[in-house]
Amino acid sequence: TSRHVSSSSSSSGSSGSGGPPSFTHFCDACGSETAARVPPGDNRERRVCTNPACGKIHYVNPKSVVGCLVEHVHFGAGGGDGGGD
Repeated sequence: TSRHVSSSSSSSGSSGSGGPPSFTHFCDACGSETAARVPPGDNRERRVCTNPACGKIHYVNPKSVVGCLVEHVHFGAGGGDGGGD
């Protein structure tokens, strides 16, 4: 059984406050209904696709994480391409 994990906040639910939706009524992977369940290995109730072939877990209000990798290339004293010619 494969499990899909969703971290998008695009869903059919509505919080009523004009903010992000409170939960997903239908799975955005297969279209089946979702139900409130505690997924295996988790301790909180989440919206989970009721289709056994899908089983996608829909998380609400995920935290955004950004990373950056800076690379510095040093070409040596001559400032050329480092080819040695």
